[in-house]
Amino acid sequence: MKRIAIIGLGNFGFYLGRELTRQGFDVLGLDVRKDAVQHAKNDVAVAVAADATQKETLLDLGVAEADVAVVTIGTNMLASILATFLLKEIGVRQVYAKALSEEHERILRRVGADQILFRKRTWLSDWPGAWPTRTCWSICRSSEITASSKWKPCPASWAKL
Repeated sequence: MKRIAIIGLGNFGFYLGRELTRQGFDVLGLDVRKDAVQHAKNDVAVAVAADATQKETLLDLGVAEADVAVVTIGTNMLASILATFLLKEIGVRQVYAKALSEEHERILRRVGADQILFRKRTWLSDWPGAWPTRTCWSICRSSEITASSKWKPCPASWAKL
């Protein structure tokens, strides 16, 4: 089973995680906002309130073992860039990142993003699931599905969410 980490559980991250879970993937969703985690907890394998700009947090959650990570942070460009950089640094093989502008796209590429997601360049309609569904297809086609174990259990401090 392919393991996918979704960083940011806003609209795009939530719908993407839900669609990938429906397709049979093992999805770990991270967001700093507890309300976003609560919203997603029944739609992905694991949803955790955590800061993806902290290398130790990513390592503790087993994110380094993900086959694919998708950075869907949409409001904090610095967090998006740092999370993308750290994901590559800890060894995630394939990192997709959502760009908010052309400048953001160039920076994401320089810090190691393998694929850039840029809504303005797609043909998709405005319904909420369209863009995540297209991204899901892209991820599914991008690499072979590999066997893996489940995500590491969350630290006890996060289990109370």
